[in-house]
Amino acid sequence: MPGTRVYHLIHNYAGPNARLWKNLEFRRGIDALMDRDSITRTVMSGQGVATDNPFPGKREISPAPGPTRQKGTAAALAHFSAAGLSVSGGKVTDSGKPISMTIVTYVARPELPQMAQVLENAASRVGISFKIVTADNIDEYLTQNRSRWDVATYSVNTITRGDGSYFVNGSLAPGGAQNHGSLDDPAVTSLIASYNTTVGEKPRAGIARRIAATVRDKYYNTYLVSPNETAAYDSSVTGWINPPNEFEYPMITKDLARA
Repeated sequence: MPGTRVYHLIHNYAGPNARLWKNLEFRRGIDALMDRDSITRTVMSGQGVATDNPFPGKREISPAPGPTRQKGTAAALAHFSAAGLSVSGGKVTDSGKPISMTIVTYVARPELPQMAQVLENAASRVGISFKIVTADNIDEYLTQNRSRWDVATYSVNTITRGDGSYFVNGSLAPGGAQNHGSLDDPAVTSLIASYNTTVGEKPRAGIARRIAATVRDKYYNTYLVSPNETAAYDSSVTGWINPPNEFEYPMITKDLARA
């Protein structure tokens, strides 16, 4: 069943190419290079759901679908041109110089290094080179080397405790423990502040949808796929319900039994 974890690319707004990442059209160009359906089909072996936002699916906090995103080399080059970069012969340069970047990944989630390779390969076709660095401890590396990387593959459970408060505060708010890319958008921060002081399931869900839609529509990170949660159990087991995520344990209930 679809889970609540999301695999994505974090953009570094305080790194060596911060100027590029702060350009919406550049972010749209990188996004166009990542074919979500292909990644879900190949890297994930079909065990996931493609997404362009942090709250995928049809949950109460999931945003309404946005416009269909362009993808492919031609679309990426069009966005890079709109970003003010030079495009010639199918290659993009910045003030006449090739663009070189560093992407950081880690092996604890074995699909993530493959996603880094997808970006490296797709970017090479438009003349952007990516050096892949594998970190032993991804959070430690991203925090201690913020001036040395441009993109990071990352996995986070975006929906815990029934809503997205953990994610929006940790990953999207300035100073958040998992806001490794130093994202700082006053509009998003204002929405988060409102979210944190709002009570009631429906009002909170409405703000969460607005946050997710804003992050999606501004391409602040590249959300790719939500992996499935999978369970295997003996046929004699009854009353099993797949947990919504691996950090909460509602699978042990009064109805769980074995014949």
